[in-house]
Amino acid sequence: HTNFVTTHTMKLETTIFNEESDNDFLKKQLNRFWEIETLGVETNKIYETFKSDIKFDGRRYITSLPFKEHHKPLPDNFNLARHCLNSLNKKLDKNIELSQEYHNIFLDYLKHGIIEKVTTTDTPGRTHYLPHRAVIRNDKDTTKVRIVFNGSAKVNEGTSLNECLFSGPSLLSMIFDILLR
Repeated sequence: HTNFVTTHTMKLETTIFNEESDNDFLKKQLNRFWEIETLGVETNKIYETFKSDIKFDGRRYITSLPFKEHHKPLPDNFNLARHCLNSLNKKLDKNIELSQEYHNIFLDYLKHGIIEKVTTTDTPGRTHYLPHRAVIRNDKDTTKVRIVFNGSAKVNEGTSLNECLFSGPSLLSMIFDILLR
């Protein structure tokens, strides 16, 4: 069993700055970026709950989903998920190799504990089926098929799973702004 870890690093070349003040400004901005207070979650109850719920089972970290405190109830979306699955199966039935590859991804997810088989649905408002679909990239040599789960799927005008969860701040604009300065 192999674990894969990706590390992203950022190196700051200070020689590109002509003035010391530019260098100090960028250092301060980068420090501010990496401080959790910049995200506004330090005093956030959701963040604190998230931190306290994290458990390590010897292989990976596990935590609960960050549900909003007073979210609308999740509707029964079994029929929607079943419809999505039937549509997907029709598409996969046209290509046995693709169907087997998709099936193997789920077997791998089960093997590694990423997903588990649900045997009971006795939690009203917390039982929700997550529709999925195949994204097929024939131009790729390695991962031609991947699974995309749709947390935005809704039953009629009901609530989606994504609407019931805190998403956290988007960091993309912060990264872009800092790198341009």
